[in-house]
Amino acid sequence: MRAVFKTNLLLSPIGDASTHQYSKINMNPDQFLEHLDSITPTEDGTHIDALYELTDAAEDIAGEPATAAAIFAYFERYGDTDFGSQGPLVHFIEKAYPHYIEELLSSLSRRPVAYSLWMANRILNAQIEESLRTRLLQALTCASKHPLATEEEKEQALEFIQMHTQTTS
Repeated sequence: MRAVFKTNLLLSPIGDASTHQYSKINMNPDQFLEHLDSITPTEDGTHIDALYELTDAAEDIAGEPATAAAIFAYFERYGDTDFGSQGPLVHFIEKAYPHYIEELLSSLSRRPVAYSLWMANRILNAQIEESLRTRLLQALTCASKHPLATEEEKEQALEFIQMHTQTTS
């Protein structure tokens, strides 16, 4: 069973639902947000199919700041949800590197969740400018003390900090 959008802006499949092959439509960031907001996580994980459908159709707007903002807000709203490992939203937004970094940093300051922490870590694993490295480590430090972060999220932030400061010390 495939999760469906609650809006009437459904996307048209061109293949089997399990392959996540859907036709692209011209979508702007506001429409992306409307679609994203219509996908409610489910216990059985069918929401992941709907997220693949959405991100496949919206490929042309992956680099838009409003698209990144919508994804990080979605992660914040459903912080304890499994969106897959890496999952459709992470794959989608990472196509737009480095255009989403400011939104990632903003999200970490508002409500650090596992997916935003993990994305910061993935960037730190790469060869990046020292100024960005410093900003990401500062954001993780704040996340490790953030009042809205769970204990697991705080511990994860500390683990990432330790991992990335040991490699340069």
